Order: sequence, then structure tokens, then C-alpha cells
Amino acid sequence: MTTEEMIKYNKTVEYRQKIMETLLSSEILPELCKNRPVDEEEVPELIWKNYLPKLFVDGTITDKEAYILFDFDIYSNRVNTYDNVTFYIQIFCSKDIVRLDNGMAVRTDAIVAELNRLLDGKNVLGIGYNNRVYEKIIESPNNQYIATQLCYKVVDFNEKSVIRAKNH
Repeated sequence: MTTEEMIKYNKTVEYRQKIMETLLSSEILPELCKNRPVDEEEVPELIWKNYLPKLFVDGTITDKEAYILFDFDIYSNRVNTYDNVTFYIQIFCSKDIVRLDNGMAVRTDAIVAELNRLLDGKNVLGIGYNNRVYEKIIESPNNQYIATQLCYKVVDFNEKSVIRAKNH
């Protein structure tokens, strides 16, 4: 089955590609994840090493680096005109590199800030605007890492305009 055929029957495939493309477009995430300068040729290697299109997969987080994992909950609405999508991003960071070089910041905070810049309020999936719902600390299955989870609800274009109108 080709990727195009998978997308036809499973929109999650397309959504994963779009989130991955967004992560790969960041100039600062590679260095934050690898804890060293990363040249342009190395960026595609982050796929399945530091950027994983599934939530925690045992055995994938092994180096003293930071990792960005993501996945989706997708529900059809009653009239099946669009998908109700919520997506989750988990950030795992080795305790050995949690402090940024200046000592005044936490690496996961910098990663969260960059993810919010790339995703929050943006139409990344092509179906509506991402609306950040929460950021929370999560328990890491590996005690050598700290973890944070972000949650974004994809809000229909019309619904987002109603939300904005109520808030102003």
C-alpha cells in the first residue's frame, strides 16, 4: 500500500507527515534535542531518532539527548464533515542535559516555547487552528529522563473565530 493509499483510508498518516515537516522546519529544535550544533545534512536523521511519530516507545529513548514524540486522537463529528483532532506531544529530556548552557533555563522549557511558536494558533494540519489546551509534567518510564506533555486541540476555522470574538 502506498502512502497516498494509506492517507485515503487513514488521515493520521497525513497528519503525522505534517507535524514531522513542521518539526523539521525548526532551526533550533535540532540543537536543543542533540545538545550540540547540528548541520543541515543531519536534520533528516532526527526522524525516528529524536522526532518520533508515536508516543513513548520503549527502547527508543537511549541517549543523553531530548526527544519529541507525538500522536493523535481523531473523532469524526456527527455529520462527518471534518475530523475532531487532538494531538499530544511528549518531550523527554535526559537529566544530564536538562540545564541549558546559560544555567538559567530548562531545556524542556525552550523546546516547549519553540513548539508553541511553531504550532499554537497555526493551521498546520490543514483542517483548523491548533489551540494549546495544556502543558503538564508526566512521569517518565525511564528515571534518567524528565518529561513534559503538550496537548493541542485542532479547532475548526469557524469555531476559532467565535472563540476569538468572545475573548475580545
